[in-house]
Amino acid sequence: MSDDIDDIDATVTLDDLDEEAKTLEDEDPYLSDDDFIAVIHRLSRDLRKASETLSEAEARFLVSSYYNIQEQRIRSFAQVTKLRERGSPALVVNWLAMQSNILEGQIRAALDRFSANHKFGKFPRSVVGIGPVITAGLISHIHLDREPTVGHFWSFAGLNPEQKWDRSQKRPWNAQLKVLAFKAGSSFIKVRNKPNDVYGKVYYEKKQEYIARNNNGGMVENAKKALAEKKYSRDTVAKKSYEVGKLPPGHIDAMARRYAAKLFLSHFWECCYRIEYRKAPPLPYPIVHLAGHSHIVSPPNFEEFMPDEILEDAG
Repeated sequence: MSDDIDDIDATVTLDDLDEEAKTLEDEDPYLSDDDFIAVIHRLSRDLRKASETLSEAEARFLVSSYYNIQEQRIRSFAQVTKLRERGSPALVVNWLAMQSNILEGQIRAALDRFSANHKFGKFPRSVVGIGPVITAGLISHIHLDREPTVGHFWSFAGLNPEQKWDRSQKRPWNAQLKVLAFKAGSSFIKVRNKPNDVYGKVYYEKKQEYIARNNNGGMVENAKKALAEKKYSRDTVAKKSYEVGKLPPGHIDAMARRYAAKLFLSHFWECCYRIEYRKAPPLPYPIVHLAGHSHIVSPPNFEEFMPDEILEDAG
């Protein structure tokens, strides 16, 4: 619904795994290569199993760590390239890059297991452009008791245009969730030409609509507002566009990306609501109260991933 928009004790812990590894070393410090590989495989298998029962806090930490390590990996490989171009040794930096790459993949595998086994994970994982990391992040941030409407969830994600942040006060939205929403929107742009994509096409169609409206003078008030809210110290392309009552291309692109992200988040929230409460969620305020607002876009492939008993209860 939218407004306008794997036979091992699952309770195994990291301490258990450390103790098992230490015991194996004490019993036979001269493991063959094959034995060593088998031990590592078993430890990895145990960790994957443990990933199914991550807490929300653990999942949030792993998602944040994933993106930090990903950034480190990208910077390290870039540094390796620069060092090699200068003919300098890059063995240690390359080692760091490779280790970051391995750890990044391991965290992704853990989040994949977590999101695949969570009751809220099926819908986002079915969406082209949304992988296990973003899915795990969304699952770890949604709290239906505190977000009884999709508008509350949008606000928590920093997607309420009426929200203002006085930096002397606490941020009114969750910064990590806002980043996840941005990453989702950016991912949709990249996959919009794939045949099963939904939200990338929404982005593209909305962008064309905004471009046409902008060219026809329909964004004058938006331009005035943007110009008033930001103090420009120099003449920029953006400022020049605002001054003539037009939105610059970057602004329009951001609006379309934001629209697609909000639609996706509204569908994610609706699916979670139906699964949790076994009923349809309340209609958004504009649909109920405001004239001219009657268009509801349902989640794609809804019947395919929603359990039959929930569909029956929802009616």
